[in-house]
Amino acid sequence: MVNAIGDYGRVGAAGHAGAFERLEQWGIRLAELVANADMGRDLLIRLEETKAIANAINYYGEAGVVGQAGAFERLEQWGSRLAGLAAGAGLSHDPEIRQLEAMIARVTIQHYRNAGMRGLAVEREWRKRLAHVAQRFPWNLEIAEHAKNMGLSVRDQERSGWPHGRVEPYPRPPKPTPPPPEPPSRGKRRRMIWPPSGV
Repeated sequence: MVNAIGDYGRVGAAGHAGAFERLEQWGIRLAELVANADMGRDLLIRLEETKAIANAINYYGEAGVVGQAGAFERLEQWGSRLAGLAAGAGLSHDPEIRQLEAMIARVTIQHYRNAGMRGLAVEREWRKRLAHVAQRFPWNLEIAEHAKNMGLSVRDQERSGWPHGRVEPYPRPPKPTPPPPEPPSRGKRRRMIWPPSGV
């Protein structure tokens, strides 16, 4: 589904009739999939869903920049879908999903600017979203880089007097415990043969 939404989005942004309609059909299938209780709890599936949403938002943004009617409205609909996903139980703290949210927020801000919409409410709202993700995950270098590219690093926000408001950071997850070392082999030691055969 990620590839289908990406492929139809790319073709739709290039102006081919019917492509975005097919993208939306795949979007409905995706929504039906994650509506299943078991599927909706699967983090890998939700991550794939986030990637699909990111594809849709990006290509609607490209279409909007070149003047396709309704493209930015569709972008915002998918943006609302992303916001709901990122706020979901068990997902709001997930760094991979929020990294994707930060990436697509940066891309969307740039699309709006390329379309001459800098400073409008929709562009400001995406800046706020990126600013808040950066505050939530100050220890995540990838999110920090996306925010920095838009002048929204935590330091930039602090210097500007927190123009998008403050949110509490999430705690940094503990480092994974390394596996215990393998016990030494008790088998019979093999005698080294040198040089190896065939040399």
